[in-house]
Amino acid sequence: MEGDAEQLCSAWTEREVRKAFLELACGKSPGQDGLPKELVEAHWDLLGKPVMEAARSFEVIAELSAAVKTAATVLLHKKGPIDWLQNYHPISLLNTLYKVVAKVMANRAAPAQGEIGNQQEGYWAAGVPWS
Repeated sequence: MEGDAEQLCSAWTEREVRKAFLELACGKSPGQDGLPKELVEAHWDLLGKPVMEAARSFEVIAELSAAVKTAATVLLHKKGPIDWLQNYHPISLLNTLYKVVAKVMANRAAPAQGEIGNQQEGYWAAGVPWS
């Protein structure tokens, strides 16, 4: 568990941030930042440095700016008459940097999830039995 703690707390590398970008789903609408994953991925040579600076600023202050945390909520029509509200469902369009920060943290926590899951109340993870 101690090695896991070191892994969770070590400085983020460009490799793991880029890996997080590559693992994001393709074809998703971007949030208010307007940056689709595919754009950042295709132009990593130009955008990689600013992305790393933003990720490192999160690491240092342990808080995302309001602009990064802001999600755009939109209603998507499911089926049926378009004038019935119950025929829509809301989705939140998250900013790409927010998704990457969450993915890096999830990737780092994944190796320890079995141990964490057994120690934390209200935690659930796939493959971890209920106590």
